[in-house]
Amino acid sequence: MATVYFVDTNFFIQLKEPEALPWAEIFNKPELFVMVPRTVQTELDRLKQDGNSRRSKRARKASSFLRRVVHSPNATIAVREVAPRVLIGFPPINSSSKPTPTTLDLTRSDDQIVGEVLDFSTANPSDDVFLLTSDTGPMLSARYHNVRFIAVPDKWLLDPEPDERDKTIQEFRRRLDALERAHPQIKIAALVQELEIDAIEEQVSIFDPLSDSIIEQMMAEIGGRCPMPDDFGLSGTELTLRQTVAVAHGGYLKYTKPTADEIRKYREGDYPAWLVRIRQTLMEAAWRLNQRSQSFKIWFRVANNGTVPGNNTILEFRAHGEVSIHALQKDSEPKGPVALRLPMPPSPPLGHLEEARSAASPVDFLDRHYNAIDVMPPPFRQVPPERDRYAFYWDVKSLTPTKLLSLMCDEFRHQNEAEAFELAIVLPQGKAISGAVSCRLSAANLPEPVQLTIPVKTVTTVADTEKYVRRLILELPRRVRAGAVEIVEPEP
Repeated sequence: MATVYFVDTNFFIQLKEPEALPWAEIFNKPELFVMVPRTVQTELDRLKQDGNSRRSKRARKASSFLRRVVHSPNATIAVREVAPRVLIGFPPINSSSKPTPTTLDLTRSDDQIVGEVLDFSTANPSDDVFLLTSDTGPMLSARYHNVRFIAVPDKWLLDPEPDERDKTIQEFRRRLDALERAHPQIKIAALVQELEIDAIEEQVSIFDPLSDSIIEQMMAEIGGRCPMPDDFGLSGTELTLRQTVAVAHGGYLKYTKPTADEIRKYREGDYPAWLVRIRQTLMEAAWRLNQRSQSFKIWFRVANNGTVPGNNTILEFRAHGEVSIHALQKDSEPKGPVALRLPMPPSPPLGHLEEARSAASPVDFLDRHYNAIDVMPPPFRQVPPERDRYAFYWDVKSLTPTKLLSLMCDEFRHQNEAEAFELAIVLPQGKAISGAVSCRLSAANLPEPVQLTIPVKTVTTVADTEKYVRRLILELPRRVRAGAVEIVEPEP
C-alpha cells in the first residue's frame, strides 16, 4: 500500500523546495509519492509567460524540473532519499469507466484536480491518497467529494515577496548604507567604575536642624573641653625649653609676660566671640551640611568604527538640570563633600619672645653666604611641542563645576582603539534632583552629530545630624593647665 499526495500549482509556486520540506511532520512512513496532476502541468506552462515576477520564475523552474521527470526512468525522480524518501511523478491516464461527479465544475482548475484524485483513488483503492494544498477552494471541493486532504503548514510557505514599496525601502537602505560607509561611524558609551551604564542614580543625605536642648548640651561639652584658662604667659619647663633651643641656634631669648590689655582682650573679646561662633555653627550645621555637594568620576568612551576619520571633530560634554560637571587633573580624584568644621578656640596670650643671634651663629653664616651667590641666569625658553593632529585638546576646560566642557581634534582616527575621557559629575546634597549629562560628537564629514545622554537623579536619606556634630566636637583640642603651663592633650 502506497501513500500518495496530489499537489496543486501552489506546491511549486508558493512552497519551499520539495527536498527542503520537513515531510516527517505530516508523514511517518519511509516513502511517499507526490503526484503532479495534468491540470497543474498546464497551469505551470501558462504561468511561465507571466512576465519576470517570482511566480513566473518559479513556474519556469518547475517546468524544467518536470521535463526531467518525463525523461527519467519510470517518469519518476527521487528528490529526497531518507526520512522519508520522496518520489515525484505523474498519475497514470484514467482508465476507469466511472463517470466524473456532476457536482464538479471541470472548467475550474480546483475541481479538475479533485476529479483527478477521485479517478486515481478509484483505480488504486488500496493506496492512501490525499490532496496536499494551501488553498480553501480545493479543500472545499475535496470535502464535498469525500477526498482526504492535508493543509500545508504555514512554515512550508516561502516568505512573502516584497511589494514595490518594500523594494523602494530596500533601495533607500542600500543607498543609505553606502553613504554611511563614506562617513565616520561613531559609537559613544558611558562607564562608572568600569561598568557601562545608561542612567545614574545616587543617594544623598538630608540633615535635620539640631534642637535647642541639644545645642545647649553641646555648648556645655565644648566649654568643658576648651575652658578659658586662669593663668597666662610662659613659665617653668616650657620657658626653659624655648630658651635652650635659642641657645642651640647661637643666640638668646628674651621673654616678656602678656600685658593686662592682652589678657582682657582674650577674656572679654576673643574667647566669648569664639563661643558665639560655635553656637552659630551649631545652629547652622544642618543648613551648611545640606548646602554641600558630592562628586564622582564618569568615563565617556568614544570610538570611530567607520572607514574614514572624523575631520575637525568637536566633542562636547554638557550638564543639564541641577547637575554640574568639571574636568579633572591627571591622576586626580573628585573631591568629596566639603567637611564641616567647628571653629578652633583662640590661643590665650603667652607673652612676647624676642630672639637674637650672635654674628658667629650658623644661621647668620648661611644668610651671608646665600646673599653672596650670584643670581642664576634664566633658563632657555623651550620650544613648544608640535600639535598632534590625531589627539584631542581642550577647547573649553574648567576644574570647577560648570555646564559645558569641550575638546577638539583635527582628525579622529577610524578603526582604532576607543578614546576615553574622564570627568567629574557634581550633585548637590540635601535634596532630590533630576538632570542629565550628555556627550555629543560632531565632525565636518559627519552628516549628523552623535549624542549619548545619561539621565541622572538622586534619592534622599535622613542623616543623624547630632552624631555628625559630636564627631566634630572631638576634633577640638582638649586644654588643661598644669601649673603655669598649658597642655593640649592629643586625642586617643
